[in-house]
Amino acid sequence: MMRKSQMIFLVIIFVCLFTIISIPEFIKSLTPNEHLETKKIKGGGIEYRLTQGNFHVGNDIPEGYYDVTSDGDNYFNGTQLSDGDHFLGLKLYDENIAQVTGKGTIKLKKSAFSPVSKDGDVYKIHHSGFYKIGKQIKSGKYIITYEARNNESLKEDPWFQIISADLQKIIGGDSFGDANQFEVDLKENTWLELNQSGFSTNKNVTFYLTPVK
Repeated sequence: MMRKSQMIFLVIIFVCLFTIISIPEFIKSLTPNEHLETKKIKGGGIEYRLTQGNFHVGNDIPEGYYDVTSDGDNYFNGTQLSDGDHFLGLKLYDENIAQVTGKGTIKLKKSAFSPVSKDGDVYKIHHSGFYKIGKQIKSGKYIITYEARNNESLKEDPWFQIISADLQKIIGGDSFGDANQFEVDLKENTWLELNQSGFSTNKNVTFYLTPVK
């Protein structure tokens, strides 16, 4: 049988090994990410500036909703953003990884969720992203369509999804292929996700939401 002194010795060895393994990860978690800069925004808040690399949500960047802007041609979490493009209302979840590839800079700031601009009673949406129904767009039935400036030929079709309030369930959606418009019923507190060209943003694409009368 193992003596008590031997058991204590083995426990000490185990603790030491565990500590040796854990310390590098602990130190790494405290080391600032060299690909991340922060800047105070006029009026309050912080802008996060990311260059090519991986970023730990909850450590490098707080969990939350962000408006994403690209300076240069970049991919952010698989979505291609060309210079000056935006993706709005993106939720970054704690303990997930945010990834930037490309040669420019990705800027993140907390989402404003400002009301969508209107032309008369028609909503005009100029950016890909997530839009809160009831806060940014009035609930109701709409015809959703899009227009590409100068009839630009898009690499991929635009598409949309309607998502539950907790962002966990897709309620509906479609891709603008042969069909150039869809009727949608947007309920209070759901989300409307819009993508201008597959998984790429495109500054020349505008979506329109026209109330069904």
